[in-house]
Amino acid sequence: MRTNYESNGTIDPSDLLKPEALIEFAQHDLPATKEKSMLLTTKEAAVALNCSVRTVGRMMARGELIVRKNGSLTRIPRTSVEAWVKRGPRRSA
Repeated sequence: MRTNYESNGTIDPSDLLKPEALIEFAQHDLPATKEKSMLLTTKEAAVALNCSVRTVGRMMARGELIVRKNGSLTRIPRTSVEAWVKRGPRRSA
C-alpha cells in the first residue's frame, strides 16, 4: 500500500484511521538504526504511537501493552505496539 507518507513525508489525518497506514507512519518515526530493534523503550513506543511517554505508561499499567523488564530497564515488544495499533484502544462499556 502506498500512502501519502511515502511520497511527501507527511500523513493525511484520515489515514491515521487505517491501521496499516499508522504502522507505516510509526515505523518511519522510530530512530534510524541498522536493524529494527525487537524491543522499544517507552520513549520509542510513544513516538511510534504519537502520544506521550506518560500515556504509554498508563497503557502498560492497564495491560494494553506487553512489558518486558530486565532489571530496571523497561522495554515494550514492537509486536505489542503493532498489535495495539491494529486492535485499537479498549473502550469502556
